[in-house]
Amino acid sequence: MRLSETSDPWDAFAAWYGEGERHEPDVPNAMQVATVDPDGRPSVRTVLLKGYDREGLVFYTNLNSRKSAALRANPRVAMTMHHKSLERQIHVEGT
Repeated sequence: MRLSETSDPWDAFAAWYGEGERHEPDVPNAMQVATVDPDGRPSVRTVLLKGYDREGLVFYTNLNSRKSAALRANPRVAMTMHHKSLERQIHVEGT
């Protein structure tokens, strides 16, 4: 499925994520989240998507973790969700 340039990003996310939930045999809500710490060092790790709406994506993390510290210092992140069975990735950037 190719999405039109005029597609609403949240509708597109919901459609593609829904397909991933139906077809991905492993962990369809696994996503890689990239952050940058106060010294500019990038870090990426896998977390689980717990929910989403038009306000953003929700994942849980330890509030004392390195990831939490990086998010407090710089709330800008990039996320990629890979659904191998569909040969598709969803990429999101934002705060």
